Amino acid sequence: MPRVSQEYRDARRSEILEAAGRHFAENGFHSTSMQDFFEASGLSAGLVYRYFRSKEELITALAGGALQLLHASVEEAIAAGERPGTEEVVARLLRTIEELDARERIARVAVQVWGEALVNPAVGSAFGAEIARLQAALERLVAAAQAAGQLDRDLEPAYAARALYAILPGFLLQRALDPALDGARYQQAARALIAGRLHLS
Repeated sequence: MPRVSQEYRDARRSEILEAAGRHFAENGFHSTSMQDFFEASGLSAGLVYRYFRSKEELITALAGGALQLLHASVEEAIAAGERPGTEEVVARLLRTIEELDARERIARVAVQVWGEALVNPAVGSAFGAEIARLQAALERLVAAAQAAGQLDRDLEPAYAARALYAILPGFLLQRALDPALDGARYQQAARALIAGRLHLS
């Protein structure tokens, strides 16, 4: 029997997650059984259970994968020699969210994950750990920007990072409620907000 490559396994896993994201977004996490998902997606139970044992694992993987992409983007910015402005990094994160939303409808899924994380310890623990990693990376970004003279050095990096992070779920919640929300205009406004350009001249 030929061996299945890691590339093939990754592609199948991504296919399952994209289908799950679309289905949970449309029908709701709690209103969807695994059987409903198999029937709607056309994926077999054997294939899905080879990668995910439950709905909780599916939704945790969806949220975790999105947060890992955002975390990687911040880490790349910290490591980059050109030191992009903090507002540019946040704009990149918003663009990543927009791309995920187009593919997996992550905005509607994210709102459901937040609710599930409050009452399901397993989801809450996994989700909370990924958020903490992202916030820690943003804290390092703030510290690097302060050292470069780009941000006020009197700001406490941990809380500045939380304020920056808050822009992301704000976009997700609004996008979930209003799919027509213009991502490019939101990015422009977020950049202006971070740069302190919202006040009247």
